[in-house]
Amino acid sequence: MRFKILIFAIFFCWVGQASAATKVNVAVRQLVAWGVDETTARSVVERWVQRDAAGDPRALLQVFQRAMKDGAPVDLVVDKAAEGLAKGVFGPRLLSFLDDWGKNTAQTAQLARVIREEIDPVGVSERETILRLGILQRTRKDAAWLQRLSAEAKQNGVSLRSFLQISEAVVHLNAGLGLNEKQADELGDLLVKKHVLPQDVSKFVEVIERRNEKMSVSEAARVVSENVRKGASSEDALNHLGDLLSATDGKKNDVSEKRKEAKDKSDDQSRESSSKEHKSRVTASDKLERASNDWRK
Repeated sequence: MRFKILIFAIFFCWVGQASAATKVNVAVRQLVAWGVDETTARSVVERWVQRDAAGDPRALLQVFQRAMKDGAPVDLVVDKAAEGLAKGVFGPRLLSFLDDWGKNTAQTAQLARVIREEIDPVGVSERETILRLGILQRTRKDAAWLQRLSAEAKQNGVSLRSFLQISEAVVHLNAGLGLNEKQADELGDLLVKKHVLPQDVSKFVEVIERRNEKMSVSEAARVVSENVRKGASSEDALNHLGDLLSATDGKKNDVSEKRKEAKDKSDDQSRESSSKEHKSRVTASDKLERASNDWRK
């Protein structure tokens, strides 16, 4: 690392005197030396130089160096820079964003390394782990739940892929569907303890999503929890949910039918009353007409 920093210091002093094309080439070589893909490195540096008034990539490389020194994978920070430049963000605004993003990514990377040491990471790269954990942390700021769940996963011998899938399900249930944190966390713990496979985790979440307006997300989550606890499949949980919805429909239909019967009875009574009143008025009118005719005679 010290050697790399020394090389960078020499580059930093020399590049100020170089031409724009040379600056780009030297900066690209520096990024490649840090482990960045050459095509990506060149694209980012060239875009920066085109936008920068001085055509100087040194400020950008300083941000990358700080992020790398903090422990963030430099390629992820470079990718984020490419994303910002593609959206038209550049200059001090981009540099400030990358500084913050680099610090957050460094923290996530540290957590990822700890988790990967404790949980079997087979099939999941370090890059993927950092990116997915980063999204989880940005969506739900409190990191305590994630640490609790990872400890549970370690204790139960759950793979990293399953752990990430379950963690994402917990966040989706809470932030996406509105399930309270306590119930979402409890369901996550249950999925870990029951060693539910990643594909089945998604299916159980779909069961909750397929509820309708007649059932709350909390009630649907309770149905899924009951089925997971019993070792039932997601299909069984969906059938259980369907039975409950049908029963709810049946009760509502009974109530609606009774209300309809009561309304029909009330309408019949109203019509009968109106008919009696009409007959009464007709009878009185007939009597009055006969009396009038008798008087004329």
